Amino acid sequence: AVETLGGASVICSDKTGTLTQNRMTLTKAFVDGGQIELISNNNTDAIRKLLNYGTLCCDGSVIFSEDGEQHIGDPTETAIEKACIAYNSMSKIDVGNLYPCMAEIPFDTERKTMTTINIINERPFAISKGAPEILVNKCKNCNAPFRLFNTPCG
Repeated sequence: AVETLGGASVICSDKTGTLTQNRMTLTKAFVDGGQIELISNNNTDAIRKLLNYGTLCCDGSVIFSEDGEQHIGDPTETAIEKACIAYNSMSKIDVGNLYPCMAEIPFDTERKTMTTINIINERPFAISKGAPEILVNKCKNCNAPFRLFNTPCG
Protein backbone atom coordinates (compact mmCIF):
# COMPACT_ATOMS: atom_id res chain seq x y z
CA ALA A 1 0.00 0.00 0.00
CA VAL A 2 2.84 2.41 0.80
CA GLU A 3 4.47 1.76 -2.60
CA THR A 4 1.19 2.48 -4.36
CA LEU A 5 0.77 5.67 -2.35
CA GLY A 6 4.10 6.90 -3.74
CA GLY A 7 2.56 6.97 -7.24
CA ALA A 8 -0.55 8.90 -6.19
CA SER A 9 -1.02 12.38 -7.62
CA VAL A 10 -4.27 13.21 -5.80
CA ILE A 11 -5.38 12.04 -2.37
CA CYS A 12 -8.83 12.82 -0.97
CA SER A 13 -9.20 12.37 2.76
CA ASP A 14 -11.40 13.37 5.64
CA LYS A 15 -9.40 12.76 8.79
CA THR A 16 -12.45 12.85 11.04
CA GLY A 17 -14.36 10.17 9.13
CA THR A 18 -12.27 8.24 6.64
CA LEU A 19 -9.27 7.55 8.83
CA THR A 20 -11.18 6.83 12.02
CA GLN A 21 -14.30 5.10 10.65
CA ASN A 22 -13.06 4.06 7.19
CA ARG A 23 -16.02 5.91 5.61
CA MET A 24 -16.26 8.64 3.03
CA THR A 25 -19.12 10.95 2.10
CA LEU A 26 -19.84 12.15 -1.41
CA THR A 27 -20.45 15.90 -1.18
CA LYS A 28 -19.89 17.42 -4.65
CA ALA A 29 -20.08 16.32 -8.28
CA PHE A 30 -19.90 17.70 -11.79
CA VAL A 31 -20.65 16.35 -15.25
CA ASP A 32 -19.35 17.17 -18.73
CA GLY A 33 -17.74 20.50 -17.94
CA GLY A 34 -20.74 21.67 -15.94
CA GLN A 35 -20.61 23.55 -12.71
CA ILE A 36 -19.82 21.71 -9.51
CA GLU A 37 -22.98 20.83 -7.60
CA LEU A 38 -23.37 19.99 -3.95
CA ILE A 39 -24.97 16.55 -3.65
CA SER A 40 -28.52 17.17 -2.40
CA ASN A 41 -32.18 16.45 -3.01
CA ASN A 42 -32.22 19.26 -5.59
CA ASN A 43 -29.62 17.95 -8.04
CA THR A 44 -29.92 18.29 -11.78
CA ASP A 45 -30.96 15.26 -13.82
CA ALA A 46 -27.36 14.91 -14.99
CA ILE A 47 -26.05 14.53 -11.43
CA ARG A 48 -28.87 12.13 -10.55
CA LYS A 49 -27.88 9.98 -13.55
CA LEU A 50 -24.24 10.19 -12.50
CA LEU A 51 -25.13 8.82 -9.06
CA ASN A 52 -27.14 5.99 -10.66
CA TYR A 53 -24.43 5.10 -13.17
CA GLY A 54 -21.68 5.37 -10.56
CA THR A 55 -23.59 2.98 -8.33
CA LEU A 56 -23.77 0.45 -11.17
CA CYS A 57 -19.97 0.42 -11.40
CA CYS A 58 -19.31 -0.35 -7.72
CA ASP A 59 -18.69 -3.59 -5.86
CA GLY A 60 -19.31 -2.05 -2.45
CA SER A 61 -22.69 -1.97 -0.77
CA VAL A 62 -24.53 -0.27 2.06
CA ILE A 63 -26.89 -2.36 4.19
CA PHE A 64 -29.40 -0.78 6.57
CA SER A 65 -30.68 -2.70 9.59
CA GLU A 66 -32.01 -2.08 13.09
CA ASP A 67 -28.38 -1.82 14.25
CA GLY A 68 -27.66 1.03 11.81
CA GLU A 69 -25.89 0.98 8.49
CA GLN A 70 -23.12 -1.36 7.44
CA HIS A 71 -20.65 -0.42 4.69
CA ILE A 72 -19.21 -3.43 2.89
CA GLY A 73 -16.28 -2.89 0.54
CA ASP A 74 -14.27 0.10 -0.59
CA PRO A 75 -15.21 3.35 1.21
CA THR A 76 -15.30 5.30 -2.07
CA GLU A 77 -17.77 2.84 -3.57
CA THR A 78 -19.99 2.75 -0.50
CA ALA A 79 -20.02 6.58 -0.47
CA ILE A 80 -21.35 6.55 -4.05
CA GLU A 81 -24.09 4.06 -3.23
CA LYS A 82 -25.04 5.86 -0.01
CA ALA A 83 -25.45 9.15 -1.94
CA CYS A 84 -27.60 7.35 -4.52
CA ILE A 85 -29.77 5.90 -1.76
CA ALA A 86 -30.03 9.22 0.10
CA TYR A 87 -30.71 11.50 -2.87
CA ASN A 88 -32.16 9.23 -5.58
CA SER A 89 -33.90 6.80 -3.20
CA MET A 90 -32.33 3.91 -5.12
CA SER A 91 -29.95 1.20 -3.91
CA LYS A 92 -27.52 -0.64 -6.18
CA ILE A 93 -30.12 -3.41 -6.53
CA ASP A 94 -32.81 -0.89 -7.55
CA VAL A 95 -30.55 0.77 -10.12
CA GLY A 96 -29.39 -2.65 -11.37
CA ASN A 97 -33.01 -3.69 -11.93
CA LEU A 98 -33.55 -0.51 -13.94
CA TYR A 99 -30.31 -0.89 -15.96
CA PRO A 100 -29.42 -4.62 -16.11
CA CYS A 101 -25.76 -5.59 -16.22
CA MET A 102 -24.54 -7.61 -19.22
CA ALA A 103 -20.88 -7.90 -18.28
CA GLU A 104 -18.27 -6.64 -15.86
CA ILE A 105 -14.54 -6.11 -16.12
CA PRO A 106 -13.37 -6.04 -12.49
CA PHE A 107 -10.90 -3.46 -11.22
CA ASP A 108 -7.30 -4.53 -11.48
CA THR A 109 -4.09 -2.70 -10.72
CA GLU A 110 -2.82 -2.91 -14.31
CA ARG A 111 -5.90 -1.34 -15.96
CA LYS A 112 -6.59 0.92 -12.94
CA THR A 113 -10.27 0.91 -13.90
CA MET A 114 -13.46 -1.07 -13.44
CA THR A 115 -16.06 -1.29 -16.19
CA THR A 116 -19.61 -2.58 -16.36
CA ILE A 117 -21.77 -2.94 -19.45
CA ASN A 118 -25.37 -2.06 -18.65
CA ILE A 119 -28.52 -1.82 -20.75
CA ILE A 120 -29.69 1.80 -20.71
CA ASN A 121 -32.55 2.86 -22.99
CA GLU A 122 -32.43 -0.58 -24.65
CA ARG A 123 -28.75 -0.15 -25.66
CA PRO A 124 -25.53 -1.41 -24.08
CA PHE A 125 -23.43 1.27 -22.35
CA ALA A 126 -19.98 0.96 -20.83
CA ILE A 127 -19.63 2.61 -17.43
CA SER A 128 -16.06 2.95 -16.11
CA LYS A 129 -14.52 4.30 -12.95
CA GLY A 130 -10.91 4.42 -11.93
CA ALA A 131 -7.72 6.44 -11.98
CA PRO A 132 -8.32 9.90 -13.47
CA GLU A 133 -5.17 9.83 -15.61
CA ILE A 134 -6.33 6.58 -17.25
CA LEU A 135 -9.94 7.66 -17.79
CA VAL A 136 -9.03 11.09 -19.19
CA ASN A 137 -6.69 9.50 -21.73
CA LYS A 138 -9.41 7.03 -22.78
CA CYS A 139 -11.87 9.89 -23.24
CA LYS A 140 -9.39 11.79 -25.42
CA ASN A 141 -8.85 8.78 -27.69
CA CYS A 142 -12.29 8.01 -29.12
CA ASN A 143 -10.83 5.38 -31.47
CA ALA A 144 -9.37 3.28 -28.66
CA PRO A 145 -10.15 -0.41 -29.14
CA PHE A 146 -12.70 -1.89 -26.78
CA ARG A 147 -13.12 -5.55 -26.01
CA LEU A 148 -16.19 -6.87 -24.25
CA PHE A 149 -15.31 -9.58 -21.78
CA ASN A 150 -18.24 -11.90 -21.25
CA THR A 151 -17.85 -11.87 -17.48
CA PRO A 152 -21.04 -12.19 -15.44
CA CYS A 153 -21.88 -9.20 -13.25
CA GLY A 154 -21.16 -9.68 -9.58
